[in-house]
This record gives sequence, structure tokens and C-alpha cells, in this order.
Amino acid sequence: MRKRIILFLIIIAFTCGFIKEFKKIKENTKNIDKKETENKEIVTEIYRDELNLSIAEVDTLNPLKTQNNSVATILSLVYEPLISYKSDEEIECVLLQSYAKTDASTWILKLKDGVKWHTAGETLKSNDVTFTFNLLKNNNLTYSSNVENISTVEKIDDGAIKVTLNNPDDFFITKLNFPILPEYYFKGDNFNNETKAEKMVGTGPYKYSQTNSDGSIELLFNKSWWNGEEAKLNKITVYKYSTYGEAVKAFKSAEVDMIVTNMTSWKEKFGTIGMNSYSFENTEYEAIVPNCQNVVLSESSVRRAILQAINRENIINSVYNENATISDIPIHTNSKNSITNAEYNIEKAKQILINAGWEQTETFWHKEINGKDYKLNFTLMVNKDSEKKVLVAEKVKEDLAEIGINITIAKTTLENLKNSIEQDKFELILTSLDIKNETIPIETVSKDSKINYANYSSDTMQKIIEKLKIDEENYKENMPAFGILYKSEAPYIGLYFKNNTILTNKSVKGNFEPTWSNYFRNIISFCK
Repeated sequence: MRKRIILFLIIIAFTCGFIKEFKKIKENTKNIDKKETENKEIVTEIYRDELNLSIAEVDTLNPLKTQNNSVATILSLVYEPLISYKSDEEIECVLLQSYAKTDASTWILKLKDGVKWHTAGETLKSNDVTFTFNLLKNNNLTYSSNVENISTVEKIDDGAIKVTLNNPDDFFITKLNFPILPEYYFKGDNFNNETKAEKMVGTGPYKYSQTNSDGSIELLFNKSWWNGEEAKLNKITVYKYSTYGEAVKAFKSAEVDMIVTNMTSWKEKFGTIGMNSYSFENTEYEAIVPNCQNVVLSESSVRRAILQAINRENIINSVYNENATISDIPIHTNSKNSITNAEYNIEKAKQILINAGWEQTETFWHKEINGKDYKLNFTLMVNKDSEKKVLVAEKVKEDLAEIGINITIAKTTLENLKNSIEQDKFELILTSLDIKNETIPIETVSKDSKINYANYSSDTMQKIIEKLKIDEENYKENMPAFGILYKSEAPYIGLYFKNNTILTNKSVKGNFEPTWSNYFRNIISFCK
């Protein structure tokens, strides 16, 4: 009996020891797993805080003088405007704190407090803004047209400016998306000093550090940036290339990490392996401009039928290698004021014409208007020097032939196209509109507007436009009605926005939200 008790106690002791040891092993295993997990987390957080970018065919590094879009894009990391645009196309104050229209021709602009220039401890002041405005007004520079309507610019105090216009412009504020320069750095002859221009001084997220022996420029994150955000990307090295082709080679060989292209054949040029791509709409909106003074084309039903009968998806795929985005109206599709696009539908196009009183024979459509018989036969003018536009015109001709609308293509010079528009001597013109903000579509249909190329006139549309011009609240309230009427009237036969593409090496990560107004939006979050 006693032996049994002793044996039982031994078993219990062994078991307790085993359990204790097991718990110890289990705890150690947990600690090992925990360390491995922590190490994995540490590994995932390891990244390089620098990127190599490129600029090609550099004309100047002065942001008000450059005609090179790739240069302007890089300079936007250093210099900032008074206003820009959010990803949804709404106005976003940058260096402005606020703005107000005090009467039809007078605006008060108030600057953000405490915005610092990159050097000398100087802060942004109203003198810098008036200095920049006057540079643009008194010289033929890239953004001079933005301020051509300004009569006078007066300093109210260090943080406020009064702007008086020659003519009322309810959308004046949208034109203030150009870089502001520091007066203390660029005044006098310094504005034309290219050495000063290269050692750029702005208020933006990145500031000039040095020019390297190979000519590349180093930019460092501006820790005093007014925005207050922290950055993953601390250093940007900008390499200069004589040609865009050299920049392409540098990207393909991984000498630079990112490149922006508007080439429709970029997949054939770059391939798709080992890179990321981010497409976004640029400002080039391709459309067919109808002369609304023409008896037949003055009918919205005819314009809508033409739109409905054009296979835009096929054009984008076959001509532009999918590098375009369909849009009925010239408002970027990322805007909340964008609308649903009309589908390609031949039968619907025919029904629109039938409902409008047009009759179809075996060879043509005809209708009696004011006692005269008219047919749906048009001449479509196109720039003969634009190979892709000519191809588009031919596709349009084929599509419209499917529903019995006859098109004659007239290939001519760009100068002749401009003259034809000015003299109202055209029926249809295939062209591109430069859409930099939502006020431009409004101007394209406004009475007496210089850019109402279609000669479109509508009392209903004009009433909506007048409401849009009252203030921001009325603008937001009436823009949906503007879009709906624009779509139903088809004053322009809208086709698509062309696309740009940002290409990056696979190693580059970040929150990419490129738009036409800010290619490198959120660049401070990029890393590799």
C-alpha cells in the first residue's frame, strides 16, 4: 500500500513538472512567435525615403516662363499657387485663406498666415502676390492670359490684396492657379537670372538643396511647410535629359523611378512587366463642334442623334489604345458634376431623328424646314497634320453612314480651322478643347463668349448660367441642372478626354491620386 502511495506521488510530481515545463515551452514559443511577428512588422516598415525623377528638354526653371509641361510639373513641388483643385474638381485654397467678391469687378484676396519661403526666414506677404501679378501683366509669360483682365492690384496690408478687373468676371478666382514667386528673391534683374531660377525658392513641400556635379538637382522635404503634414518621401533627385527619349531610356533602365507620358502607345514603348501604371484624364477634350447657326444643326435632335451613333469606345480602342475616357460633356469624370454618358445605340439614334420629324429613304434622311427640303449631309473639317484626328474623322464617317448620315471629310490646316470658326464658315469641326476647370464648359455655351465656338444659344441655358455666376452656393445648387441641359441639348458633340499615364517601377509605393492639376498629388507619401 505504501509503495503504491509513493508511486502515485512520483507520478503526480512528474506530471506537474511536465505541465510546468510544457507551459514554459509554450510561453517561449509564444515569445518566439511574437518576436518573429515583430521582426516581420519591422521588415515591412523598411523603405527608402527617396525617389529619382526626370525632366527633359529644359527651357528654364523659372515657373512663370517655362513652356515645358514636365518642367512645370516638377516645379509644382517647390512653388505653390493661390488656389488649386481637389481630386473632385472643386476649388481648393492653397496660399489663399479666403476670397470674396465685393462688387462685380472687385475681389479681396486674403493670404494664409505664417507661410514661409524656403530661405532667409521670410514669410509670404501680399507684396509677393502683387509682384507676381505685375510680372505676368507686364510680360508675355506662360500665365499672362490669366491676369489680362486685371486693371489694378493694391496691397491692403501684408496679408490682403484688392484686385480690380477691367470687366466683371464671376469666375476670376479659378484663374489664380499659377505659381507665386518671392519678391525679395526675384525682383529686378533677378527674374531673368537662370542661376537664381535653378536655386529655386518657393513655399511648397520640397525645397532646393543642391545641384550635383552631373547637373541633377536635389530637393528635400520642407519640414517648415505650412501644411503641417509629415512625409515618407524625404529626398527627390531630379535628373535632366536632353530629350524625352533619353528620359524614357532612363526610366526603362531604372535610373529614374517615375515618368509621366501622354503617349497612346506607351504599352508598346515601355511594356507592362515590372512597373505600375496610373492613368488620369488630361485637359484635352476631343469633340465635334457643330455650327448651331446652320438650319439643320440648330436642332438638338440632330446633334444628339449624331452623338448616339458614334461608337466612341471603338474609337478609343482602335485609335488611342484605350488611353481616353468617354464623356458626353466637357467636365472631368472625377467631378461630382459629371453625368452618365450616352450609350452607342444606332436604333436609338434613328428614333431620335424620327421623333423630330425626319424621314429616311434608302439613301438619305430628309425633312422640310420653313418650306425647304433639307438632308442630313455634312462636311466635317479636321486638321490634316493630326494623324489621329484624321483617323477619328474617318471612324465618325463610317459610324454615321450606318444610320444614313453622309459625311464628307475636309482635311485642312489648323490655321484654316481657326479662320473657319471665326468667320462661322463651317458645319462640323473635329477639334480639341482645353478644359482646365468647370467654368470653361460654361463659357463654351455662354452668350457672347469668345469661346462659344458652336454659336450655341439657349434662353434656358443662359438663365442657368446667370444663376451659376451669383455665388458659390448658387453654383453648387445649379451645376447639376447645367449638366443635364448640356447633355440633352448637345451643343457640342462630346467624345472623350485624352489620358495621361504615370508609370513607376514596381518598388515605388504610395497613395496615387493623379489629376490634370496635380500629377504628383500625395507625393509625400511615396517611397520605395
